[in-house]
Amino acid sequence: MKHPRLINQMYLSNEIQDLEIYNDRLFVALGQGGVKIYGIKNPLKIEDLNTLYPAMSVYDIALGNDLIFLALGKDGWMIYEYR
Repeated sequence: MKHPRLINQMYLSNEIQDLEIYNDRLFVALGQGGVKIYGIKNPLKIEDLNTLYPAMSVYDIALGNDLIFLALGKDGWMIYEYR
């Protein structure tokens, strides 16, 4: 790609710790802001699908088989099922 161009941008109230893409969904770890899940099928029109609010800060995300693995620093980890 010779000349990348910006097609969308989003501002969030918390600092992004990690991002992962699974199918047409973007999962964003936001520390104390939890996890935001966006629909990205159409990158010109991003959809806000859901937010997870664990009691602890989320620093990292891993995805697989409809599971969301959350790294919580010294508070350990959590697994959510997402379908």
